[in-house]
Amino acid sequence: MTIPKDALTIHLYQYEEVVASFIWSLIRHRSRDAIFWALELFDSAMMDGIFSVLSEVWIQYIGFGEGCLSILGDIEMCRSNTDSENGLSRDTWLLCVYKWSTLKSADITGLQLLIRGHVTPSGWTIQFPHTKEYTSLELALSDCLMRGKMTEAWIIARAMRHDEIVAVTQSVCEKRGRSQDAALIQTLPVSNTLSSLALIMLSSISEVHLKAAHVIPPFATTLPQEIQAAVDDWDSESRMRSRRSLKTLAEAIALCSRSLIPSDKTNAGDICANLEENLMKSPCWQIVLEDYVDGTEWKSDLYKEMFYDTYFPFCTDDIPDEWSAKDREQSHGPGFGKSIQTSMRQYINSIIRNRSCIGLYSIITNVSSETFESSDWSHIYTDLHTICRPILENALPFKPLEKRLDGM
Repeated sequence: MTIPKDALTIHLYQYEEVVASFIWSLIRHRSRDAIFWALELFDSAMMDGIFSVLSEVWIQYIGFGEGCLSILGDIEMCRSNTDSENGLSRDTWLLCVYKWSTLKSADITGLQLLIRGHVTPSGWTIQFPHTKEYTSLELALSDCLMRGKMTEAWIIARAMRHDEIVAVTQSVCEKRGRSQDAALIQTLPVSNTLSSLALIMLSSISEVHLKAAHVIPPFATTLPQEIQAAVDDWDSESRMRSRRSLKTLAEAIALCSRSLIPSDKTNAGDICANLEENLMKSPCWQIVLEDYVDGTEWKSDLYKEMFYDTYFPFCTDDIPDEWSAKDREQSHGPGFGKSIQTSMRQYINSIIRNRSCIGLYSIITNVSSETFESSDWSHIYTDLHTICRPILENALPFKPLEKRLDGM
């Protein structure tokens, strides 16, 4: 089931912003926050598609850091349990989320490659020294992978179809004893663009890095006391307003719909004037409302009154219309009034902050403001493929290049 971006969770957050906040908390290693948003997804029964999102997060922001391959096994375990008769237990889900949020050896090589491939001119051709004549893109890609030239391999791959990339990377992985890892990556529920990216990273990293990625770090079998105490406090809270203890951060939701809303407008109407309409189209609330509505109409005024007395009791909570602006702005509020290009640039800057990415900072700073016209990497690379393929194919064969010193 595809969950609408603007669907309301059990505590009236917007689904799109909960997912974004969850991802942000994992990337920034904010374990308590990650647990909060993970609970919001689980308790709202909005786990459909979350394992695809986590796979995308792994490729772009975690990758082959020390101990990080174990995450793929965790994701598959959680996904399988979710689809099983008994389902995924809440405790298992929270333990996995805590584990992922504490893996500080995670790297953002995937994101860096996506950006470099995007900003590199479409007329790029091979410039590095090589002794072989590349008569095809496949030969050029294979040699780059075997030599560990990951960036060049990814730029070449812009001009290739996914099936061609799979064929080349499978051959390289067989030679390097990585076929099992390649098979695992190909099962990830991600786009062809991100699958190709992960396969290229796997094929070209050093043995030392791959061995470190396979290490399974020791992890606690229970949540730390302070985080478990926070979970217990959230679970014991009966008032919806008090339970909404975290606010969605502007940095986290920079790529969400609210970013495009003018700053003098607000989406608070989604939980005020349009509350009933949005409850009725939100999956988790549809289940709750089955006892009170018939289709999109209340069974009677009495049933409507019973619903509000149960879920928005006047004495303790009241409806969001009666909340303070501060309470509503935990989940809804003024727009950011930014273009997708500005939002994308700011989001990337936030991700790479405090990381050793000097080259990437330079790229982000110097490229045109119109560069990041989309946050959908699959869309970006589909367009790049159409442009780059004929350019590189017309440049074949790539003759051997000698390394020459300046002045020689």
